[in-house]
Amino acid sequence: MTEKPELDIAISDPQPPTYPDVENAHQKMMQDPAYAIATHEHILNKYASLLEEMSERIIALEDKVNTISFPDTSDDPIHNYPEVKMHQNR
Repeated sequence: MTEKPELDIAISDPQPPTYPDVENAHQKMMQDPAYAIATHEHILNKYASLLEEMSERIIALEDKVNTISFPDTSDDPIHNYPEVKMHQNR
């Protein structure tokens, strides 16, 4: 039978790789106004789309809560009986 070799891999706290030149490159590029404006505009557009999506979801939840809390009652006398409305206008 074949034997599996023992793997001597030390399991430690994995750290993401660091690239010291990335921060320097970013700072140099941010000195260019066109790059800085485009970067900030992109971030603001992401925030705006996220806010719009959250607003749509909140409105949909409010509609569901209102539907559950205040069910449509068909016992509305003004809607069912127009003569009641006529007497209120006198």
